[in-house]
Amino acid sequence: MDLNAFLTPVGFSSLLGQLVSAENEQRKQAEAVFEQVKQQQPEACAGNLLAALRSAPEVEHRSFAAIMLRKVLVTDHQNIWGSISPSMQSNIKVELLKAVQEEQQKTVVRKVCDTVAELGAELADEEAPGATQWPELIPFMFQCVQSGQPTLMESGLLVLGLLSQCMPEAFKPQLPALVTGLGVCLSHAVRDVQLAALRASSLFIQAMDEPSERDKFQGLLEPMLACLGTTLNAGDESSAQEALEMLIEVAEAHPRFLRKSLNGVVGAMLSIARADALEAATRSLAAEFLVTLCEARDKAPGMMRKLPNFTPSLFETLMLFLLDVEDDPLWHQADDDKYEDEGAGELYNFAQDVAISLGGNAIVPSAGSLLPAWLADPDWRKRHVDMCIKGLTDPSPKVRWGACQALGQMCTDLGPTIQEKAHHGKKLVQEGALTALASVADASQTLFVKYYNTVMPLLLSILVNANDKTHRLLRGKALECISLVGMAVGKDRFREDAAKVLQFLQQLQQTEMEADDPTLGYMLQAGARLCKCLGNEFIPYLSIVMPPLIKSATIEPDITIRDAENEDDDDEDEDIEHIPMGDKMVSIRTSSLEEKATACNMLCCYADELKEGFMPYVKPVADIMVPLLKFWFHEEVRRAAVQTLPELVRSAALCVEKGNLNGVDANVMKQLVDYVWPAMMDALGKEPDADVQGTMMESICEIVELVEPTMLSQEQVASAFTRFGRILRDAEQRRSERLKRQATEDFDQVSVLFDAGCWVCASSSRCSPALGAYEAPHV
Repeated sequence: MDLNAFLTPVGFSSLLGQLVSAENEQRKQAEAVFEQVKQQQPEACAGNLLAALRSAPEVEHRSFAAIMLRKVLVTDHQNIWGSISPSMQSNIKVELLKAVQEEQQKTVVRKVCDTVAELGAELADEEAPGATQWPELIPFMFQCVQSGQPTLMESGLLVLGLLSQCMPEAFKPQLPALVTGLGVCLSHAVRDVQLAALRASSLFIQAMDEPSERDKFQGLLEPMLACLGTTLNAGDESSAQEALEMLIEVAEAHPRFLRKSLNGVVGAMLSIARADALEAATRSLAAEFLVTLCEARDKAPGMMRKLPNFTPSLFETLMLFLLDVEDDPLWHQADDDKYEDEGAGELYNFAQDVAISLGGNAIVPSAGSLLPAWLADPDWRKRHVDMCIKGLTDPSPKVRWGACQALGQMCTDLGPTIQEKAHHGKKLVQEGALTALASVADASQTLFVKYYNTVMPLLLSILVNANDKTHRLLRGKALECISLVGMAVGKDRFREDAAKVLQFLQQLQQTEMEADDPTLGYMLQAGARLCKCLGNEFIPYLSIVMPPLIKSATIEPDITIRDAENEDDDDEDEDIEHIPMGDKMVSIRTSSLEEKATACNMLCCYADELKEGFMPYVKPVADIMVPLLKFWFHEEVRRAAVQTLPELVRSAALCVEKGNLNGVDANVMKQLVDYVWPAMMDALGKEPDADVQGTMMESICEIVELVEPTMLSQEQVASAFTRFGRILRDAEQRRSERLKRQATEDFDQVSVLFDAGCWVCASSSRCSPALGAYEAPHV
């Protein structure tokens, strides 16, 4: 292939046309040619893209040239900036700034600004903060902002805001002038300039590390809110939503920045959230802003707690969101989760998720005064009991007790009518009933024994007979309910039926289950509950539960990597999480990670519960867990691995203590410690999460307590102290930062005590126990 044919203006224009073609085959061939041009003729590639950007008659070609120029100069893994001559580099910088000034099409200008900003970030000097290889860039953008021409002002604000994220030091000497300019732009008559100023202001506030620097932007908060009001008054809800998203970013990064104007900000957001005339997306974003402030306890302890009547107002707003539901006929026909959400609007779904995230302790006081009035209201939507049923599985004992009381009172007041008319509920209702029953058993514990003879035969019948594909979830829910009932009543009452359940699991394991069968997840968790209930009596059944558990624990993460700019069919798949990494997009299927985490937690449970009885599985489980200490895709997997290893050492130590039990002597014990210790030390030095670090420290303490002093060499001990020193320095720094917050006016001792975290790692939340992952039923 003669690449020279594509290096002429006409040839390159033709190549651009093929690159934007709707024909897949033609476009793929053009992409291959372009890649060769980029690699073999980088100077010509950059020059032709620049020429197309500046002079191509087709808007589509100019726009695409701007995108490709950014890609080849900056975002590609092997970009060509360093391969082109200094004269070409200089020409590119000059022509890009001219394009910002002279390009008439707004869509092209936006893409040029993105290219300018990313190239500017690339040319920032990392070793000398504030210095850059493009010194004329920032002064030029300031001139654009001060030009009085709306398009140029918008471009300057866009680029300056993006540059603030990579080189904030460059702006600190001129903060007063910057704040003044942003204030002028926020009050500009053209709405696009206002929004660009709002975006830039948001980014600059986020970029400033020191509170004293952020405080210089305090005067912008009122015009930022005024900009939001302007968009709403003009009926431009798309722009209003964009503005709300920017304010949410500020609230998430630096909630204390809002403290001095908190009453006004919160009042405005509550008003927006409750405005029936606004779109659901706008109202949801206003509520999300408020929830973001609620969740910022570590950065602004006590700030929202001290705001009068805030929690009741937010809860009432969320309750109003729950009225966004219609009596859809499909709702009544629902026999599985396919139509479960029919009739539910966007606000309803948002409120449901947020109410769960706030937790029972936060909402119970407010719910106590509001719910009775709503339950007596003639509007069926207010009597809709979905929130109450969700409360059955809330971790707060108050909410679960209240929900159980409500359910029991309904049965008392409406019986026997409720049984006569509602006994034929659909499958979806049956699944919900099993979840409710499991929650009642879990909440009542030994008091549930009086209902055991009535409940257990029915549950076993469902387990055996719900064996077709449409009832897989029902069978899983029954298995979950059986295991929770067993834990509630104790092994003496449950022992005989537990054997039946384990025999059923053995038979089920021998059948081939489909990949999407939910039964497997329920099997993993039910097995762990049965183990906890039966104790050492569970040892003979390990051969039943271990094979599927090991299979799930060793599942490989489902990961794909693609160019960030390429669209993919799985972008809308809720089961896939997308993580941008430079010019690449990493997509991870979260269900496989959750299955892996669950399995690892279950293995920890078995080792913890069975002690020396788990010894036959110590070596294979150690081989699984040691590599998972550095499983960076999922912190719960790492945490489970960390918590499992001392349990494996304990199992071996007890075998040695009991006289070579299971053929384990001191040599075997030493081999296990020598295998585990260096892996723990290596992972401890690289662990990015402070909570997991704390769990590691606890596990290391447990191992030290279990082994003989001579079993650890001087080198092994020294490696531990080296890492401990660094962790203690980091912990002391976090502690110092917390002490600084005590001097602030929004300091709240209650929140600090609540968020004090683990005393070992000084993290922001307490280290979670190994068994906590499977004690509550699925919702």
